[in-house]
Amino acid sequence: MGSLKTRLAAVAAIVATPHAFAADMLMPPPPGPAPVLAELGTGWYLRGDVGYAEYAKVKEEIGFSAGRPFDLIDLESTWSVGAGFGYQFTNWLRADVTVDYRDEARFRALSSRTGYVEGFSTDRAKFESTTFFLNGYIDLGSWYGFTPYVGAGIGLAQNRLANYVTQVTCLMPSCGDPTPGASYPLGPQAENVMRARTNYNLAWALMAGAAVDLGAGFKLDLGYRYVRLGDVRTELDPWGVGTKLKALDAHEARVGFRYMLD
Repeated sequence: MGSLKTRLAAVAAIVATPHAFAADMLMPPPPGPAPVLAELGTGWYLRGDVGYAEYAKVKEEIGFSAGRPFDLIDLESTWSVGAGFGYQFTNWLRADVTVDYRDEARFRALSSRTGYVEGFSTDRAKFESTTFFLNGYIDLGSWYGFTPYVGAGIGLAQNRLANYVTQVTCLMPSCGDPTPGASYPLGPQAENVMRARTNYNLAWALMAGAAVDLGAGFKLDLGYRYVRLGDVRTELDPWGVGTKLKALDAHEARVGFRYMLD
């Protein structure tokens, strides 16, 4: 009797197995884990800066025009303001894109074709520059919220020498001929206005400074930047006289803030 029951149970199991397997095949697979949205990153930051720009000794490009080379050139200091955004890749590497505007700086130069015997010329203008930089930085470790860094940048400088006026002061009547063969009668004082021209140059910068962690995502940035701005020139006047300044450099002391968006 027990043997008969055992045989019947075995037959029933064999018959039921294909049906169970078929049922499993028809059932949908269990749902997988919910997809996780990838985060764009938590290192983004905004920055803003103000600074003081002092221009290095200005050089004139001799032979640019028919005018007399300058005996004295002076370009006054000015202030700057800038803004940008960047990304902190690691604890020691970051990069940002910045735009900085340097306000009008007064330019003045003296020259004389007669050695200041018959007269002399005084050139005056206003120089302004805007730079667009891609910058990279290496943060040199943090100590008690204080992080020194070094960096470099490369980009474009937009330079302009505007409101350019040449004033000729005659000490003798014979100074009225500024260039050989030119008919250019002048009184005791006369002015010649040159047209401004906007110049675009490859520019680069070297930087060093330190950031101070203020909390709440803010960092105070104290830094120095050396900037090579390229050159700038005016249009030539009807007598073929113009001015071209080359190798314009600026030493900048800057104070700024960085805000971490995360």
